[in-house]
Amino acid sequence: MTLEWRGRTLVITWLPVASMGRLAACAPQTAEETEVLAALLAGARVILYCSGDGTRDAKTPEALRDELVSIGCRYDQAANLRALGLDAGSSSNCDFGDGQRISNGKRVKGYLCIWTTEGGQEPPDKEESMGKYKVTPSIGVNIRSGPGTGYGKVGAYPMGTVVDVLEAREGWGRTDKGWVSLAYLEAVEGPQRATDNGIAIQEHIISDGRKNRPGRDTNPDTYITIHETGNAAKGADAAAHGAYLDSAAGEDDLVSWHYTVDDHAIVQHLPDYETAYHAGDGKAGPGNTTSIGIEICVNAGGDFQAAQANAAALVRLLMEEHGIHIDHVVQHNRWNGKDCPKTIRATPGGWEAFLDLCDGCDTEQTELEAAVETLADAGILTAVDYWKGNAYSSSNVHALIKSMAAYVQGE
Repeated sequence: MTLEWRGRTLVITWLPVASMGRLAACAPQTAEETEVLAALLAGARVILYCSGDGTRDAKTPEALRDELVSIGCRYDQAANLRALGLDAGSSSNCDFGDGQRISNGKRVKGYLCIWTTEGGQEPPDKEESMGKYKVTPSIGVNIRSGPGTGYGKVGAYPMGTVVDVLEAREGWGRTDKGWVSLAYLEAVEGPQRATDNGIAIQEHIISDGRKNRPGRDTNPDTYITIHETGNAAKGADAAAHGAYLDSAAGEDDLVSWHYTVDDHAIVQHLPDYETAYHAGDGKAGPGNTTSIGIEICVNAGGDFQAAQANAAALVRLLMEEHGIHIDHVVQHNRWNGKDCPKTIRATPGGWEAFLDLCDGCDTEQTELEAAVETLADAGILTAVDYWKGNAYSSSNVHALIKSMAAYVQGE
């Protein structure tokens, strides 16, 4: 049996007759059969289509389309099968570009072009964007497989994500990952900075003249200083801290920093080139005058791991923009001895792991992928891409546990 996970769809591209019988009887005997049965029980979409060439069940693309519609597929999806009129019979024609051809007298109405990296024609340019849009709801927006709520969810964009809309249809916009409702997107006017993980940098700049904005345009941006807000209150996210810094309370406390990051947003409070009061080493101290201050939110209900990932993405952007080396990404503790960033410092290996993220290395994901490859080499699992994707159903996890137990028992 040959399986391939495509998102939440399991495609069976080869299925022995014996396996088909065991699946029908709900009596799996192999890891692949167990995986298929678990996917079915979990409600995943499972696709299998087989027909013998020249036999009674062989179908034209149009007939296959109509059959899919009859079992509940959406017509606008199934209709695309008209573009897949490919077969291996006498109607096939091929030009390999080096003088080798397969041809016959039949006229073929459609064709498939494949470009290689060596010689030949250049592939077409990247699909042109209709414009950049920002996700506005605080809960983010779902990504669907088609333009409507009747289509399945294939992912989600968090609040603040900037996306390229490639096509618009009936109030829905298509991105490189799927379709999203345009009602939850806001057009981005003019160029906007964004991190490599798609988080747009919003601005809530502290008003001119406030005491916590010294306004000295002398920061050489030699360092990046990492803080944690220490504010565990619910709702104490990046936007809330932006409002605080630009208020009388923030001015009275005489504190400021350049960016606040939470699990869905990045808010800038000062231009990078200005001095800020964040390092606790005095108004003229090197922490305040030579570094860019980043606060990571620790608010209740927030996802601190996601906030760290967003902060690391911001650090990568700032390192690129200002030519700052990873060795100059430092803790608040460096400047005045304060136990900050407290959560990261309290986690064994936490600071090293954060620097790995800043350096573009996701240690946890790398370790996961290595473990998946090990299990695949041992024959315990087959859908390698699925298990690397971090989106598992409980039924598939149960099936994997059983496969691992069988392997340990030598079955």
